[in-house]
Order: sequence, then structure tokens, then C-alpha cells
Amino acid sequence: MSESVSFIDSAIGRPIGRGRIFQFRIPWGFAAGVVAILVAIETVAIAVLYIGPSPYLHLGMDWEFYRDLGARWLANGSYYQLHQLTGPYVFTTMVDNMYPPHALLLFVPFVFLPAVLWWVIPISILAYVLAWIRPARWAWVVMLVLLAWPRSIADVLTGNTDIWVVAIIAAAIRWGWPAVFVTLKPTFAPIVALGISRPWQTAIAIIPLVVVALAALPLWFDYARIISNVTIDPGYSLVSTPLLLIPIVARMSTIGRRAVA
Repeated sequence: MSESVSFIDSAIGRPIGRGRIFQFRIPWGFAAGVVAILVAIETVAIAVLYIGPSPYLHLGMDWEFYRDLGARWLANGSYYQLHQLTGPYVFTTMVDNMYPPHALLLFVPFVFLPAVLWWVIPISILAYVLAWIRPARWAWVVMLVLLAWPRSIADVLTGNTDIWVVAIIAAAIRWGWPAVFVTLKPTFAPIVALGISRPWQTAIAIIPLVVVALAALPLWFDYARIISNVTIDPGYSLVSTPLLLIPIVARMSTIGRRAVA
């Protein structure tokens, strides 16, 4: 038993055995540095694809789609495509809108705000929460590996709403009540459970969503229609999961911090 304990102790940085003749530490900092370099190289490679000659791919393309949704709604009240409302259809990326009406709370302001804020705001929220959490060293390696997932990098480069969902999850971990806004992407609605630790604050946060729902009631009927008409790959959103796990891994790493620090 003592040998097993000594071996486990060595894996987290304590000396093997009773003596201090040999000591082994997992080089988490070095590992994180290596993965960070690989992420940087991968980011450049993927960015090159988006700045290439293809007219269908370019940096910030998802942000432009959301901005245009907000602008179109302001111009004529149109939010969903006509074919989505009139009959069965197969979901097409960058054509069909699958967002609920309250996503306009995010899209409309960016018709007027500088584009850079679309990235700066969620990244700043995530950075603040990570600084507050102070993840364990091993967690940085895991988080970088999650970021290395090609879809994660592509989401950042194109400005996909996944970067906002990550920020919402991080904010929910820090304050609880922002969890209700993860309904921006209903697929991830179960994450609302993150706000249960502060039920009163979470309940208060629901109020503005209810107000918006009542104010945009016709759009909710349209939303129900486009959801009932759509055919979509059930695993469509699963590819975004690695990016969304980043703040969760950070928080989980603080459990038993003293045992692994």
C-alpha cells in the first residue's frame, strides 16, 4: 500500500518514497506551452482557409450573418426565411435562421456597434472568469486541447454565437443568473442548471426574457413553425461541445485543489 501511495504522490509532484533522492513532477507548464504553440499554428492554418479565394468562406462570416438578421428585422420585421415558414425544409447553414426571437437582443445592437466588440466582449468575460477561478495547471492543458478542436478555432475566427455561449456559461459559473441567456441556443438549454445555486437571481433574470417573449409573440409562433418544419442533423450542435467545455473544465479543476496543486 505504501508503495502505491508513494507512486501516486510522485505523480502530483511529491517525492517518491520517504526519501528525497528522486522527485518527479508532471510538467504541466511545458505541456501547456507545447499545446498553445500547436493551437497557434492550427489557427493560422485555418485562417488561411478563410482568407483564401473561396467566396463562401471568410473571417467573420457568421457575425455578418447575425448582423444581417438584425438589420433585416429592423428594416421590415422579417426574421425567418419564407420557405422556413411555408413548408418542410432541410436546414442550410448561412441561409436558414434557427435562433429564437430573443436572440435579437444580441443581434440588433451589433447592427450599430463596432464589429470588434462581437469578439472582445465574450473573450473578456471568459478571461475574467478564468482569472477568478484560477484553474489548476493541468486544466490549462485540457482547455487548450479543447480549443485545438478545429470547430472551436473556426467558431472564433468566424464569430459564431458559440463564443457568446461560452461567455454565458462562464458568467453563469461566476454569478449564476446569466445561465438563462444560454437559451440563445436552445440546444444548450440544459446548461441553465448552472444557475440553480442562485435561484432568486436566476428567476429575476428570466423576467426580461419573458417581457421580450410577450413583445415579440408573433415571432414565437413563427419560431414554432420553423422548428416543426425543419429537417436537421441531430448532431449538428455536438461539434461545438469542446469549446463550451472550457469554463466547465476550469471550474471542475478547482475541486480538491489542495490535493493536486
